[in-house]
Amino acid sequence: MPHVIRHNGARPGELSGWPKIEPSFQAVGVDEESFLASLPQQAVNAYEDQCAPANPRMPVLDDMQEIMRTAYYGAAGR
Repeated sequence: MPHVIRHNGARPGELSGWPKIEPSFQAVGVDEESFLASLPQQAVNAYEDQCAPANPRMPVLDDMQEIMRTAYYGAAGR
C-alpha cells in the first residue's frame, strides 16, 4: 500500500514475484457511496487497532481518513 508507506515516510523498494494488485478500491469495484459512508467508523476502528501505535508515525483520525480515501481513489486522486 504505497499510500500508507508515503504516510509513514519511507519509500518502498522494488517488489518482485508479487501478483498484480489493483491500485485502488475503486478499481476493483467497491461502491463509492458505501465506502464514504463507512469511512468515519472505519477510521476509528483503524485508530483503535492495537497495531496503530507501532507505526513509525502515529496517525490521527484525519490522517486515517485521508489514507483510506487515497486507498479508494488511488494516488491519482478523486
